[in-house]
Amino acid sequence: MLTSEANKSRLEIRTLRGQPTNPEQVVFPAAAQMGWLRRVNFNYPEKKRTFEEVAVLTSAAPERLSLEGFLALNRRYWRIEGSFHTRLDGALREDESRVRQRNAAFLLGLFRRLTVSLATRWVADQPGARPASTVEFCEAMAAHDQAAAFSLELIRE
Repeated sequence: MLTSEANKSRLEIRTLRGQPTNPEQVVFPAAAQMGWLRRVNFNYPEKKRTFEEVAVLTSAAPERLSLEGFLALNRRYWRIEGSFHTRLDGALREDESRVRQRNAAFLLGLFRRLTVSLATRWVADQPGARPASTVEFCEAMAAHDQAAAFSLELIRE
C-alpha cells in the first residue's frame, strides 16, 4: 500500500507492507496483523529528505482493517497524540519534570493526565469567541485553590 500526501508543507510518501500474524509468532497478545511502515518526507524549502521505518502491529484482523484503513488510523492517531502532548509539555511542563523516583513519576503523570481531562471539559464550557486554553484552566484553578476543579466533575451527571 502506497500513499502520497502533503503533510505540514512537505510531501510525505508512506509505504505499508503487511501480513496476517498470530500472538505466538510475534510473542505479543492478540496480534492479528504485522507490517513495516516506511515514511519518506521531502521538505522543499530546505531541500531535505528524511526516512523513517517502523514495525507496526495491530489486533485487528485483515478482514476488519485493511492496509488503507490502517494508514488512515495511523495518521489520525498522531494528530490526537500531538495535541495531547502539546498540553502536557506546554501548559503542564511535563518534559521539565525532575522527578526520577518511579512511583512518584507515575503518580505525577496520572495527575497531569487528569488535569488535561478536567481542562478539556472546562475549556469546552467557557463562553466567548476566543477559545480558552489549558494554561488558563490552570490559572483559574490556582486562583481558587483547585476547589473548582473538583466541583467541576463532581457536580456533573
